[in-house]
Amino acid sequence: MSKHNSNLYCQQLDRLKLAIEQKLTELANRTGVVLHQDNARPHTSVVTRQELRWEVLMHPPYSPDLAPSDYHPFLALRNFLSDKKLGSRRL
Repeated sequence: MSKHNSNLYCQQLDRLKLAIEQKLTELANRTGVVLHQDNARPHTSVVTRQELRWEVLMHPPYSPDLAPSDYHPFLALRNFLSDKKLGSRRL
């Protein structure tokens, strides 16, 4: 794991934190930060965890329960199509 990648990731999250503090004060004034991220090495490295001191919810690898297709815009599309009847189309 490259320390450089972890440091870059921490810098990006520091900028995110600053933007949240400036633009979304109701979120910034909470007692703590909970971060949900994937398991990419820069995200899970010791350097990152020590630097951020945030609670990290680890993303289970290949979890069918957390499929990206379950979220917006796919969820909105699924809801829109849920009561529609689609006819078969022959080629």
